[in-house]
Amino acid sequence: MGAAEQVTNTSEMNSRLNPVPKLRKISRKLIENIIRKVLRLKSPALDIDDETDEEDDIEFDWRRPELAPYLPYVDKNKTTNGTLPRLDLDPSWVDCEHILRWLRICDEQHGDHCGGDSHQRTRPRWLVDVDQLCLVPAWGTVARYFALSYVWGRIDSFQATKSNLERLQQADALRSPEPRLPKTIQDAIFLVRRLGGRYLWVDQLCIPQDDEEVKSVELGAMAVIYRNAYATIVAAQGEHADEGLHGVQTVPRMLWSCGRREDHEWWYSLHLPDRRDLTLARPPKPKDPRSMDDREMMQRFGRVLLRTTWYSRGWTFQEQLFSPRKIYFHNDTVNWDCHCRSFHESQDVSPASPGLGLCPRTRTETETAFIDSATWPNFHRYARLVAIYNIRRLSREEDALDAFEGVLSSLSKVFPGSFLSGLPSLFFDAALLWQPYTPVVRRVASEEATTAAAVLPSWSWVGWQGNFNSESWRSGHDYLRSIDARGIYTYKPRLPPSPTPQCSWHTLPTVPWSHSATMQGERTPISSAWRLEAQRYATTDVELPSGWTRHRDWKGTVFFKHESDAEQEFTYPIPLSSSSSSRSSPSGMEPQAPARPRFLHGRTRRARLRFGESFQHRPTSHCTAVDLVDDQGAWAGVLRLNCAVLDFRDVQEYLAGETCELVELSAGEVQRSRKREEVSFDEWDRPGCPRTRGGVYEFYNVMWIEWVGAVAQRKAVGRVERRAWQRLAGEEVDVCIG
Repeated sequence: MGAAEQVTNTSEMNSRLNPVPKLRKISRKLIENIIRKVLRLKSPALDIDDETDEEDDIEFDWRRPELAPYLPYVDKNKTTNGTLPRLDLDPSWVDCEHILRWLRICDEQHGDHCGGDSHQRTRPRWLVDVDQLCLVPAWGTVARYFALSYVWGRIDSFQATKSNLERLQQADALRSPEPRLPKTIQDAIFLVRRLGGRYLWVDQLCIPQDDEEVKSVELGAMAVIYRNAYATIVAAQGEHADEGLHGVQTVPRMLWSCGRREDHEWWYSLHLPDRRDLTLARPPKPKDPRSMDDREMMQRFGRVLLRTTWYSRGWTFQEQLFSPRKIYFHNDTVNWDCHCRSFHESQDVSPASPGLGLCPRTRTETETAFIDSATWPNFHRYARLVAIYNIRRLSREEDALDAFEGVLSSLSKVFPGSFLSGLPSLFFDAALLWQPYTPVVRRVASEEATTAAAVLPSWSWVGWQGNFNSESWRSGHDYLRSIDARGIYTYKPRLPPSPTPQCSWHTLPTVPWSHSATMQGERTPISSAWRLEAQRYATTDVELPSGWTRHRDWKGTVFFKHESDAEQEFTYPIPLSSSSSSRSSPSGMEPQAPARPRFLHGRTRRARLRFGESFQHRPTSHCTAVDLVDDQGAWAGVLRLNCAVLDFRDVQEYLAGETCELVELSAGEVQRSRKREEVSFDEWDRPGCPRTRGGVYEFYNVMWIEWVGAVAQRKAVGRVERRAWQRLAGEEVDVCIG
């Protein structure tokens, strides 16, 4: 018998729903959700079969090993393979003893691997006292605190402000009914109390939302706030803050179970809030979820979590990234994820269970797992972070930098020159070459945004929302001798370091860039001189900067190491911040706060070229590329356009015979024989490209611009072959790009 025959109409479903004692009534939305679950059977809690086509899902390619450290559940040790004993679960309410057991295991067996108390020196300004139900200053508090990560959503909810801050410090100030807190916050307060905690950090209560000065400081401290939390409660179910933590206090969960009858047909049972079961028939499934090993089950839960509204929001990115220990609520279940282990509530993790202790990572590997423990500027890792973050969405586009400020503030300690609207100053020429992987959308500030908040320049990735191609920044980390792609099970490189640089693509500065907050404001130069001098360390025996040592491998190839990381090998020394070395260095740069310039200025060369044939090059992206030709139709270069490959024939007709204005960004070169470089070059197999003739392919990086008054806007970025550009770009121009 099918689901449609068993549940014939809404009234029949309603008759089966009676409120549990903790609920006053069942909302219409809850009824609709139950019906939707019954008829569609999407992702029940214990039936976590994922029917999406992962091969075509370019946004959620969770199997890539270099992304594993930043994704939920999957980056764990091999010893979690196997199957722990399974527990019977309460179908309506979460047993907090499971969570307490996870916390004890992590406290007693994982130590510094999961943060411990080593970072407790820095605290937020305010915390919620869950016993007194009021705000208390965090600076005088010695006890540990929990943090909450959730989706605000489009609902009106109570917030701390400058006017009510004093009142919120009085006992019972947060007790319902006035003010009414969203269910998610109510449940989080209840859960912290049940877990034996005293304090909770919630952004909308602990940051006065109308105090811009305090808000700016706290946004920059997001990294340490979540890093220092005892654990982070993640409310990943639902689309707003009034969804609640299902199964904790205000909202019972609806747990699916499954099994096979004697005739081998599958049955699925949904436990309703009135403690009655609704049993449905369904075609046989290929595998009983209860027969999965632990790793397979957690990886499937990871894929489900990646498709939640919580994971899609920009603000939750750094909350997930910096939290060493997370308690996930999603799909009517609760899961655990820390640096060493991940657990599902159905697993029996009693102290006698095997494989619950430390992961076999060295102290150095453990520290590098947390980006705020980095000792040198890792541009490769930063590119991956931007790629993951930029596909997420924001209710207000002008928050793009605010929601990423914790990452920028943390990394600015080891990136000399800090960041300029999201681009690292140290690698600025290479960072300007960012490209989309799929078409991106121009971010536009909301009408209520202030001028100071709306920093969305077209020349930076932060001005666009969508799938950023991290491979377009490969020339920026050519200083890494072996690429920092960590394996899924350990943080060690998957292969021994290569005797040659992992990247033969190099970007060389040719334009003296400067930046400013306003068009007529003070201009600050962007220094690139170090890049032109770097190669001399590898070709001569000149004295190295302090802290650097020169080495040779068995083939005689020179490489370098720095005292701050004895394991990392570099192709040449790079500038480091003064905090990266235990010894003072005249070349060390003091850390700077991230800056938010709107305008980029430079004196450069300009040329006009015609559009040639449009094409698609799948190894590089899912975007359309177009040839650039001179007036005689000779191939000169290529641009990657911000449109899908399916539209390339329409683009061909639209651009036929048109010209574009190009300005020079920098120079570049790549070894033509290196097949691995194909992932970054749309023109790799184009008939007119001189790359096919061996040796070194030399070119200039160019930007297609469009003028809006006196300010140029980025349209696309590409390359023009060196001799063609030198022949065609005879005009110098002062350009201001906004």
